[in-house]
Amino acid sequence: MKLSFLLSIPLFFCLALPMLNVGYAEPERKDFVTISIIIDNSGYFDELASHLNTLNFHNITFVILYNSAWNYTLHNATRVDLLKSYGTLIPRIDYIQKYDIASRKAWVDSICNDFLTYVGYYPKGIFDYVPDTWTAEYIKKTYNMTYYAGYCFDQYLIDYMTMRGGMQLPYYASPNHILQPSNAKGIVVFPHVTWDWIDSFTIDFAYNTHLQNLMTIFKGNETQAKNHWLKLIDASLMATSPFGYVTFQTEWVWMHTYGYQDLLFEWLDTLLKNKVYTFWLYQDIAEWFNANYKTNPNYYVNFKSPHSNDRVEWYYSNEKRIARYKGKIVSFIDYRTQSTDKYRTETQTINWDEGWVKNPDNCIDITLYDNIKIDALGGGYLRFNSAEEGFTYVGEIADYEYGYIKPTVWYQDPITFGIITLGLALGVFILWKWK
Repeated sequence: MKLSFLLSIPLFFCLALPMLNVGYAEPERKDFVTISIIIDNSGYFDELASHLNTLNFHNITFVILYNSAWNYTLHNATRVDLLKSYGTLIPRIDYIQKYDIASRKAWVDSICNDFLTYVGYYPKGIFDYVPDTWTAEYIKKTYNMTYYAGYCFDQYLIDYMTMRGGMQLPYYASPNHILQPSNAKGIVVFPHVTWDWIDSFTIDFAYNTHLQNLMTIFKGNETQAKNHWLKLIDASLMATSPFGYVTFQTEWVWMHTYGYQDLLFEWLDTLLKNKVYTFWLYQDIAEWFNANYKTNPNYYVNFKSPHSNDRVEWYYSNEKRIARYKGKIVSFIDYRTQSTDKYRTETQTINWDEGWVKNPDNCIDITLYDNIKIDALGGGYLRFNSAEEGFTYVGEIADYEYGYIKPTVWYQDPITFGIITLGLALGVFILWKWK
């Protein structure tokens, strides 16, 4: 009896080990949509207030541009109180990598002190189209901010900014490089808008949830642009697991410049009637993310474009970012190679007189160059154009490794096989000792 019991221990251990799948329980699925309006000019506020009154929605993040809209908005208690009644306020900073660390610190401190004085609280997050690693760590540690919004998914040489290698789903960022995921909790990064997961790479960068971009794509046809916008939001949410996320953000001054003010709120009114989506603020999603994930989840995206009907798969984890298109791995970024953002210690000089000239030396570039192993996704308008073709692969996308395919069954994995062999040897040893 005793011998049988002792023998059963290694036997159970050997049989059970291949079936073990230890992890954490996923929270109930949600499909999040964030709505944000950037106030980037000292004007047109009364018109914005009038439109907000018709919307009857109170979860909007208002992004206040430093200098251009700062005093006009923050130093007017009536305007601040109205915006607070419809959501929350955060600051927008631009091109902060132009400044040395002391200047960045002084700028952030000044902004936060203004918020405390005029808004009544420190902001929960900050916005910048090209997020800065040093600033992210400083605002988290000093002001307990939980998120950094504005990342433009794999942007290449647009508006003096390049940032290839991040993700357009919420993730904890590494303190060493904001485009690299952290293995532990950190500041949560959100994108500026949500891009079509394939057509924005292969056709045109403007295939995204930005109203102005879609109106350009569809040549001013309001019906086509709106229908595509709604389909893109739905397709993006449904494509992603373990939860869905889409963001919509626009600059109020551009809506006024192009005469899209009424159109903007018509689109929002239609979107908000969808009762399946969860319309939360960035800060609420960041809090939910922190409550449910000790580290970044493994994202899987199986997306079919509402424009081209092309399908693409993406996989994102703390270890790697992979994209598969038409049977080929077209993007592989290895996050296990630790990168350091050069702007943690350096600054960037920009010659604004160059205009739209695509000069890689005249832009803030936070691309993860050392991490990019396969770079064959792109070629569309305003996208990086690579000469690579990718690699054919038919297995599970999460199992793909650059130059190495992860074992898919237990006996192919040397560690698992070794442990099982050790367990069997232990059983034989016990049997021999009891003879």
